[in-house]
Amino acid sequence: MAERKNVKFSEAELDELEEGVKNKNTLKRNEAVEQQFVRQDREREFAQLSDLSYEDLNQELRHFWFGIRQKKTGEKYRASSLENIMHSLNRVLKSHGFEDMLKSSKWAKGMEHYQNAMRQLKQDGLGYVDETPEIDPVHLKQIYAHDLLDLV
Repeated sequence: MAERKNVKFSEAELDELEEGVKNKNTLKRNEAVEQQFVRQDREREFAQLSDLSYEDLNQELRHFWFGIRQKKTGEKYRASSLENIMHSLNRVLKSHGFEDMLKSSKWAKGMEHYQNAMRQLKQDGLGYVDETPEIDPVHLKQIYAHDLLDLV
């Protein structure tokens, strides 16, 4: 039986491999959300997220969840988009050394503000929406009757 050896990589090679498996769209979205959060028009400016305490961040999140708008139209996001933004922001905050928003009690106030913002979106008619159009019966019959499907 052949002896199995582990392959050794240099630190630079490992960094390159790890960078290659990261989803570039996710990284881009995380960066955009971080910029949105940091650039809020607050009376108190802060240079970096790591400069803030959990108490300060929870207060900033209150403004963020209710105030975030779409860049092009200025309209509120749908609930599903806000949920995606929350997960992106969670990744950003964890990358700055903060605890997980979904697991830590230190984020209780910030997550309460998030839940309230979600309720407000749902009351405004921006809750979860199935945007898949229904196939009308005429087209459905054409699909089933098509020779390629071999269903008839």
